[in-house]
Amino acid sequence: QTYGVVESIGICIRAVTSPGDNILIQSPVYNPFAAQIRSNGRNVVENELVFKNSRYEIDFDDFEEKARTVSMFILCSPHNPVGRVWTREELSRMSEICLKNGVTVLSDEIHSDIVYRGKHTPFAALSHNASENSIVCTAPSKTFNVPGLVTSNTIIKNISLREAFVKERDLSIGHFINPIGTAACRAAYLSGDKWVDELCSYIGENARVLKTLLSEKVPGAVMADMEGTYLAWIDLSFTGLSGDELERFIRKESLLPVNMGAVYGGDSTGFIRVNIGCPRRYVESFVDKLAEAVNRM
Repeated sequence: QTYGVVESIGICIRAVTSPGDNILIQSPVYNPFAAQIRSNGRNVVENELVFKNSRYEIDFDDFEEKARTVSMFILCSPHNPVGRVWTREELSRMSEICLKNGVTVLSDEIHSDIVYRGKHTPFAALSHNASENSIVCTAPSKTFNVPGLVTSNTIIKNISLREAFVKERDLSIGHFINPIGTAACRAAYLSGDKWVDELCSYIGENARVLKTLLSEKVPGAVMADMEGTYLAWIDLSFTGLSGDELERFIRKESLLPVNMGAVYGGDSTGFIRVNIGCPRRYVESFVDKLAEAVNRM
């Protein structure tokens, strides 16, 4: 256990790789990945995802080429911010490439409970070899909205990887855990099934409503198909605004509390990330405010 998945990622980077190593990520992706890599003296290598017909796909030729140059691959599964729930076939192909090239896989699966299209496959469940070559990070914070309890789980089957992680964790933060967070995590996982099922159903409907309303009221916007997470990824490049102009438009004109896409890397300057883990009326209000701002522009 540690006090958060981002903290675990930093510990894994220091435990498994060396300063100056290259680490692979799939952009656009949760920005603390790149921040942790750089702050720990390693180099970011990007396998950019391909946006095609409102859905992101993996460029496997590029992935395999980049895998030859790195010592670790940080996977986001399900993927934040593009909303993909990777198929077993996609995960298996990534695993095989990493095994062939001696690349350790660090799989951030913090959104794994929030799936409403497709099925989440834990990376370590792919095969014996995948489980021996991976570190899987989870936490109750996204599913149960308890980030303040600062508790996360790091699952490591490989004994040498686990020993390296524990050694670095103890050097970094000590061996102490948060007993209140641990108790809450246990209670949530043992008794929260019905609540999570209702949550996934509600967020899945929020995603459907958002996509429908955008097509009606902001037809130039292109929303990535959502299979999991509560974070919508919307392309506003139809506005023709540059990155700075789009940020001013969002912050000053539409006054919308969203994340700007540029921070997630890759070709995402025209995108915004929107939290739809909320009452449906806020999703509807978001589209109305965006439409009004676009029409004024």
